[in-house]
Amino acid sequence: MRRWREPLVLLLVFGVFTIWWLWPLPSVWRDHSAMLGERQETPLADFYLVTWVLAWDAHAIVTQPWALFQANAFYPSPSSLAYSEHLLGYLPLFAPTYWLTGNPILAVNVLVFLTYPLCALAAYALARRFAAPPAAALAGLLFAFAPFRRALPPHVHMLGTFWLPLALLGSERWLAASSPRRRDAALIAVALAMQGLSSVYLAYATLVAYGVYLPLALIRWRRRLDVRRLAGLGAAVLAAAIAIGLPMLPYLELRRYGLIPSYDDAVNSRPALGLLFAVPQVVDYLRVTGPGAAGYALAALALLPPWRERAWACVLGLVLTVAGLLLACGPASVLSSIDTGAPYRALVAWVPGFATVRIASRFVVIAHLGLALLAAVGSGRLLGRLRPPVAWAAAAIVALLLAWSFRTLPPLTVAPEIAGGAAPEVDRWLADHGRGRALLELPPAKRFPRAAHRMLMSTHHWLPIVEGYSGYPPPSMQRIYAVASELPDSGALQRLVDLVDIGWIVVHLDELAESERRRWDTPPPGLALVGRFGDALLFDVEQKPGPGDRRQRFFSTTETIEGTPLAPLGDSCPGRLVLTTPLPETIVVGESLVAKLDVYNDGPAPLPAQAMYPRHLVMLHAEVRAARSTPARTTEGPRAAVPPRHERARLIFDVPANGKMPAQIAVPLPPVVGDYVVRLELVQVEDGPLAGCGFATIESPIRVVLPSTPPRAEATGS
Repeated sequence: MRRWREPLVLLLVFGVFTIWWLWPLPSVWRDHSAMLGERQETPLADFYLVTWVLAWDAHAIVTQPWALFQANAFYPSPSSLAYSEHLLGYLPLFAPTYWLTGNPILAVNVLVFLTYPLCALAAYALARRFAAPPAAALAGLLFAFAPFRRALPPHVHMLGTFWLPLALLGSERWLAASSPRRRDAALIAVALAMQGLSSVYLAYATLVAYGVYLPLALIRWRRRLDVRRLAGLGAAVLAAAIAIGLPMLPYLELRRYGLIPSYDDAVNSRPALGLLFAVPQVVDYLRVTGPGAAGYALAALALLPPWRERAWACVLGLVLTVAGLLLACGPASVLSSIDTGAPYRALVAWVPGFATVRIASRFVVIAHLGLALLAAVGSGRLLGRLRPPVAWAAAAIVALLLAWSFRTLPPLTVAPEIAGGAAPEVDRWLADHGRGRALLELPPAKRFPRAAHRMLMSTHHWLPIVEGYSGYPPPSMQRIYAVASELPDSGALQRLVDLVDIGWIVVHLDELAESERRRWDTPPPGLALVGRFGDALLFDVEQKPGPGDRRQRFFSTTETIEGTPLAPLGDSCPGRLVLTTPLPETIVVGESLVAKLDVYNDGPAPLPAQAMYPRHLVMLHAEVRAARSTPARTTEGPRAAVPPRHERARLIFDVPANGKMPAQIAVPLPPVVGDYVVRLELVQVEDGPLAGCGFATIESPIRVVLPSTPPRAEATGS
């Protein structure tokens, strides 16, 4: 029992520290959420999304685990959970509370709370191999309670990093022990698997961190390597890879069909904002939100000679730190003489799915673990010669000073949430009488938090819902709402039920204009009013679908909704694009430009344009490239050649044979003054531009200029 006394006491201490760290959330966590500073829209929507994902996982795992990825949002899209993270690694922390209370808000707050002491204890356990207990405890404190982790409660998938230190700990034990124990091999497998299952970001972070650790560890312990050690390590890594890889298959399938974009192709040449601003975010971590001056001082102390027995810990900490910082900077190079972005681009090229990463700066979690290990070694040099009571007292003083340094952090802002039995009345009615039928809510949410909140409210009844929130929403939602926007028109109702099987429609009157509310006073036949629940009208959809099989074609991979084959068009596809409004000759830098045009199909076959899967669809493509005559300039002077920019846009419907279709596309103008050429054309996804089979394109010059400055009025004397 004595061997467990120290970690249990530390777990209690870390728990008390967490209460202070997250206050006032622990006092109201049953029905409140917390944000750092003001509640901004995207983080709030992300919080609702994460909570919905975790609740769905906990619900599906005990009701229909075989259909885990067939989540209830984005109906009728298949594998709808794969439009977001699956977060399966967090089920042990989330599910017990959710199963006991049915309250996802409480369950996610408990999860957030638990990640802090668990991260601290895991980092302590790893650092304990290289430093005395007081120093290891300080490393755990630095690892768990850095300022950048305080800003993450909405993004739970980046908080639970406690499995990574445990994976390294199990590997150290397995390789270093004179007689390896099976439980250490099991720890490696479980820790790697659970960390990878906690988040796609953490899966890739684990891949990199363990990938740089393992070769060094094999060299470090080369004299102890034998068949048993290598076989056990290989089996553990393989088991973890299988556990992580199987849930990734739906994501790879959606990416193969083009529903999840990558940032490594010519069309999507503009990277995600998280890649563009990766370096400044890393700088912010190093300057403000990282381990702080005390942490850096302790880490620097570890690197001072002599190293002696500390050499391996220093090498490990330093390698993790450098690898994590380089990866967090994304594909851009931060040194003029060294291409520091090459490792990131290599991962994009070699690792399946890595190109979908949008926020590279999150990989600082690797560097943060490395700095925590270095801090453990550095503080061990300070405390190692003190008697244990004195060393613990000194560590406690350092911990208090660390807490005092956090006094300038902005406070957590808590806000009430609908939780537990306080669900809206219409959702409670649907929970009792919904019979598993799909739900459509009108009007569609205008803002991200509202869409995500509707997902969260669906946890009360778990009916399939058309709406949802994701970084990669499927096109099915847009298509369904394009039809439903004309309700309560009887023709629109027929087109809706022909397209998708809807059982219930909820109309939120408080979100409609007065004229739109009056339209619902007399619903068409086929919509039976169930009742009014506050400001919500609930309708039972009784309209039957007409002849045809549009529902079956909605997610077909072989034909469009209209029945046009999804196949290459071949050698002949005559047609042309005609601008309905000419493009301007000049435009002010930073302004937006939308090209409106008609698509004329002069061929005998329709052009496939309206299907959910992009493969073989005909789309509008806009390319903007610099004119050769004039180099681009900025207000500071000449700039290097601006790379071409691309944009694609879907057409509304299939373009009929010998017919036309209106269309529009946002022209991706560079934010740089200069002369450019805008090229508008039709392309068939994966098959290339239609110019090759006879479809005419449009090219138009355009000049991006600085805004004109009005002349200043001359001062006049009195």
